[in-house]
Order: sequence, then structure tokens, then C-alpha cells
Amino acid sequence: MSKYEGTSWAGYLVDHHWPREPYIPLNKLSIDQYEDCFRKAGIDHAVVYCKDHWGSCYYPTQLGVQHPSVRFDLVGETGEVLRRIGAEFTAYYSVGFDEHAARNHPEWIARDPQGNMLRHPKVAPRPRWHRLCLETGYMNFMLEHLAEIFNRYDPDSVFLDILGHPHGTFWGNYLCYCEHCQRAFKDLYRYEIPQNPDQMREHAFDVEDYKANLDFKWIKTIRKVIKGIRPLAAISVNSSAHFRWPTRKLIDHHFTEPFWGHWASAVFSRGVGRGKAPQGGAQVVSEIYDPSPPALYRAFAAKHWAQGIRPLLYSPSQRPDGRLDNEEFDRLSEGYRDAGVLRKFIENRSSLTCVGVVYHEQTCVELPDFPYGESQTRAVKVIEFDKGKPDTSHRRMVGAAIELASYAQVPVDVLTEQDLERSRLDDYQLLLIAGASRLGEREADEISKFVEQGGSVILSGDTGLRLKDGKLRDDFLLADAMGIHFDRIENRFAINPSGSYLSREAHPAWQGLAATDLPLPPPLYVVQPDRAEVLGTHINPCAVHEDEYWTSWWSPAPGEKTKIPLVTHHAFGQGHVVYFAANPFTNAMVWPREGLANLIDWLLDPPPIRARSKSPGALGSTYWRRDESGEIVVHLVNLAIERLAGEVLPIKDVTIEIAKDFGQIRNARLVYPIEQELKVTERQSVQSIRVPAVEVHSVLAIELQR
Repeated sequence: MSKYEGTSWAGYLVDHHWPREPYIPLNKLSIDQYEDCFRKAGIDHAVVYCKDHWGSCYYPTQLGVQHPSVRFDLVGETGEVLRRIGAEFTAYYSVGFDEHAARNHPEWIARDPQGNMLRHPKVAPRPRWHRLCLETGYMNFMLEHLAEIFNRYDPDSVFLDILGHPHGTFWGNYLCYCEHCQRAFKDLYRYEIPQNPDQMREHAFDVEDYKANLDFKWIKTIRKVIKGIRPLAAISVNSSAHFRWPTRKLIDHHFTEPFWGHWASAVFSRGVGRGKAPQGGAQVVSEIYDPSPPALYRAFAAKHWAQGIRPLLYSPSQRPDGRLDNEEFDRLSEGYRDAGVLRKFIENRSSLTCVGVVYHEQTCVELPDFPYGESQTRAVKVIEFDKGKPDTSHRRMVGAAIELASYAQVPVDVLTEQDLERSRLDDYQLLLIAGASRLGEREADEISKFVEQGGSVILSGDTGLRLKDGKLRDDFLLADAMGIHFDRIENRFAINPSGSYLSREAHPAWQGLAATDLPLPPPLYVVQPDRAEVLGTHINPCAVHEDEYWTSWWSPAPGEKTKIPLVTHHAFGQGHVVYFAANPFTNAMVWPREGLANLIDWLLDPPPIRARSKSPGALGSTYWRRDESGEIVVHLVNLAIERLAGEVLPIKDVTIEIAKDFGQIRNARLVYPIEQELKVTERQSVQSIRVPAVEVHSVLAIELQR
């Protein structure tokens, strides 16, 4: 593996994708300025454009076309700069977009069902690059191009962009209908690729499996070529944490763009990319000519360091004449200034475990709707499944579950189905399972045993209620552990934003919530309690939200109360299962933050370690153990800085609580932004540490008695 494996904590990409003359003369491009700017910003990892979305190369290629305004070997000379300053050299290569190749080889362009060329969505200000298909001759061209780059420059790693079908990306949610793809699909499934919405729904999971098979084949082929030239080169693919297993196994460094925001996306990447030195990117931190305040750069870096994710900031910092914008690198310097001080705390670490959010990739379905292609304002739309069909919502619910658990200020991790085995689950106290409909029998058995042995689970909707093909089972796979049985899905209020309202029974979990009927989105899963207690029942909306019958701006208000259980609790073995018959894992409503935090408090009572603040939504907290010393490290980040566009309002009255059962505190100290001994107080089963106000971010080191 690369000698920089997991050690670069200040990454940057000069992001441009420049069109050609006369717009971009690059007449003042200077490699000396590159070196000066990289040194000033403290960059220890740079991603260097070898080929961009236009197909322009930034070196004298023998296969493609060099950008006509680049009059020297920019890739080679930048690589030399990076080696001089001791920084990782990553070669950037655009896979799915290459406009030069597309215009010269239209037979390589991906097609829609009518044979039209697929292009980037028509969403300003993005250019409408054509999408290329790797089942065509473009694959061989690309492999030869990558071989040329590695043979010539020997980069430490490669970043492959616009590749495959990662969930949740604008480039991943598409199908190609070229003759090669149609033949490949038919060879696998013995029928034609679905060409209308009804066919797509009928064969939803075949299509998902087909996309995953293509991704595995393509990346395996690319990997073989690169590793054949440089076995230790690390391979990274944009949004690779959103690929299925085993494709993820082929990728050395996972990279995730902040589709759920920087904090939640970093949690996701840390869990799914475990052991893969994951990286996270900044979507829009700076627009260069309307620069963000320096505190925003610091917060961006801190949010990734806190999660053990290597930050990679990218921005269009190069002017058309080739000069780098010095102001941007001044701000980068501010953002990355703490990397050296914190390195010993953020490397060689093991995350503390408590709450695990289950990401069940076999449940995820994202398929193109019709028509799509050249004439559409979006190149693809996503089919929404309803009326008992598989849906696309699990991935969104996972993102919301991460944010809700983070609000509770306890250690949060993400688990995939590969982690659903006892040897892994025994490390956790609580699982959040958000509509993982296609849980398998083995996975359900492992979860049941986890609960029997003292673990807790909060789950929702159709978790474990569907077969592999998406059809409904007769009952939940986890029915015994849940203490309930499935009856039916109620879709009467499916178009209402609030499909249910919660009528609460007296219970500690509801204390402190607003004294009103609390909404949840549809659909409603009607269940019959067996041994479970009912914590809340369903209230019907007063009307269906239809144009002809409901003209208010808001979702119809609560109406008739029912006896249909909406929230249940079952003590199973030594553990507990709380079930929501609608979806609480949503960012569309406010109350689930407090509601889930209360449930987490009640089920863990107390958690091993947590932060407390009067502003839990503004404070990010992570917890890990240093591998060598065994010290516990707590990293606190002011999340409000991004929401306030760079304004810093310190977060006061923060305490860290550690359960005595977890360990007796010997010493607690603040190690960043200043060094300071911290006072420890005790009450009942908990030890508390009062923390000075958190401005941008703070790091604590806590020594426990062995």
C-alpha cells in the first residue's frame, strides 16, 4: 500500500475542468507558484488533474489530447513538487466524462432506450458532458491511458471520478441501453433490460444486481491494470462508500462527497470504509471570488479529523490565466493549521462503540424513470415505489438516523450487513435499523441473539418484512424479538406529509416532548401486539391531502384516534426492542431529535460516554481510544459555524459524562486549543467533566484507571 496510507490529513484538489482556448489561456501558469501555495497551506496530499471531464490532459499524452494552453508537463512537474515537500501525489482521472472521446467516438457514448445519447443533467451551471459506457471500446482506451500515466509518473495513488453506479450520486443512477449493455443484461437474466416504469418495478432487484455486477467487473479490470504496474498504488473512487460489497473491497481508499452534509457523511464513510483510510470532500466551502470566512475552513477540517476521515478540500482556485488565487491558499492555511498539533491524537486510534446505525445495501433501490435522456431537464429521475413495492428511502433514512443519533451526543458508528454477526455486534449496546426491509434470515438471527444477550434495537417500518425480490413476507423476520405481528400496510394517507400522529402512553421516553400530537410520515404498518407493550397509538389525519378536498398550506391536522399501535416496546431476553410502525428516521420533522434522544437515554441508562450541552444540535462529538496509550480522546466540533456561514458563536456549558462501569477517571485534560487540567465530579453512577466553551473545536484526553 502507499507509504502515505492513512497519514495525510490536509488534502487539496485544484478543481477546474477547464474548457479550451480562447476562454482559458493559462499564459501565467507557474509551477513555482504551485509549490509556494502548497507549502503555505500545509498541503500533505494533492490530487493532480491528469485528464478532466472535457478529456483534456495536462501532460504530453500519446493517447488523448493535451490541453492546448498547457505548454509544459504540468502533471510531471507537480508530481516533483509534491515529492519535494513530502506530500502524497494522487493522479486524478475522469472516467465517465471525456467530451473529446465522446465527440470523436460517438459509438462509446451511453444510450437511452430510444438510442439517444446520455448527457449530464441540464441543470445550470453544469456543462452537458456526454456519458461514456465502459462496455464499449472506451474501456480499452481508458486502460491504456491509465497505464501511460502510471508508467510515466508513478503516482502514489489514483482518484477515479464518475465511475460506476454508487447510490445517491447524479452519475450513478442511470442505465445504458447500448448494444453491448443490452447483450450483457440478457446474457445474465435471459430477458431484455426493462424499458418502462412497470417493467422497472417488476425487475427492480435484478436491475440493482446488474448495476452492481458491472461496477465489480469494471473496477476489478481497472485494478488489475494499475496494480500490475504499481502494486502499492492506492486506488480511490469517488463516492466508493456507496458501492455495494464486494466492489468496496476492491478499493483501497474510500472517498465520500458530503451528500448528507460533512458530519453525517463522515460518520457514514468511517463505518462503511472501515480500515480503508477513508477520505471526505468539501462540496462547497469556497467559491473563491466570494470567499468563505477562515473559521469555515477550520470547521471543515475539524469535522473530518474528528471522525478519523482525511479531509480533501476542492475549489476552483486557478484563474483562467493559470495563476492560483493566493487568498484561497491563505484560508486553506488557516483551515489546516492544526493538523500538525493534532496528528498524534487523530492517528492510530480505535473508535469507541455504543450506537450502531445499520446500512443494509441490499435494501437500497435507485432506478431510472422514463422518459430520460437528451430532451429531459434531468437526465434521470428516480422511480418511487409504493403500494407494497420496494422503495428508495432506506438510504435517506440511514442519513437521518446518523444525524438523530449524533444529536444524542453518544458514540455513533455505521454497520453494514457484513458487520451483522455476533463477533462484531457484541461491541455495541444499541442498533438503529431504519426500514432495512430485505434483512436476511441469518442477519435477523444475529440481531435476535444480540437482543437476547442484552442489546437494544430501535427499528421502523418494514424492517425484515420483505423477501429478496421485494415481495412482502407473511410476518416480520424479527417478530419474536419485536413481540408483534404484521397485519397490513395502510396507504390511505400515503400522500399526506404527516400520515400519522402519535398519541402517547405514559412512559419515561416521552418526558419533555411537546404536549401535542406528534406527526410521522407515511406509510403506516398495522401490527398486532403479541407480548409487546404499546407506547403510543396512531391518530388518523383529519383528511387525505388531495387537491379537491384539502386546500390548507399544511398537512391535514390530527383527527380520529385509533387503537392501532404506532410505537411498541418488547423486553426480549436481557434486551429491548422498540418498534415504530411509521418512520421516525426523518429530517422532515423536528420532534424525532428529542424523541430518539430520550429513547436512547432510556435504553442505555447510562451510555458509557457522552457529551451534554444545551445546544446538542450545534455540537458534534466523537470518541476514540488511542491505540498505544489507551487514553480516551473526545473531539468536540462547533457545527453551527457552517450553518452561520462562518460566524463563530462559542458553545458553552458542555460536559462530558463517563459511566463508572466504563472506567474510573484518573486524569482529564484539554489538549486543544490550549492545554488545561479539567476538574472531575461524581454523582451516582456517572463522572462529569466540565469543558471550557467550544469555539471552533476542542480535544480532550482522558486517562482511565486500568
